[in-house]
Amino acid sequence: MSATFYHINAGFRYAYLVISVFSLVLAAMASMRLTRLATTDSITEQARVWIVAKANKDWVETLLTCPWCIGFWISGIVTSVTWFWHNQFWLLGLTILTVSQLVGLFSRLDKGYD
Repeated sequence: MSATFYHINAGFRYAYLVISVFSLVLAAMASMRLTRLATTDSITEQARVWIVAKANKDWVETLLTCPWCIGFWISGIVTSVTWFWHNQFWLLGLTILTVSQLVGLFSRLDKGYD
């Protein structure tokens, strides 16, 4: 999963956390799913409309509809939590979001899917 390496330099101890490739792929795919959920999925449409109406700011609407805009923040949060708080429950959540994203991607390849 992840490992912490310590390096001693001039009497100071530095901790380096290394994220495995598996965890990095899970974090990336989970970020993709959360970004799509926040920006375009119909299940969150009412929440987006409500937030934009309450905020009454153009930048809030841009943030909630632009995958590049909100994706940056979602990826930053997911990566930070993966980096610092890496346990089996977090991994389970990442795995569920990753599988959900993969199902959505693969369903587009299915010719019978409407």
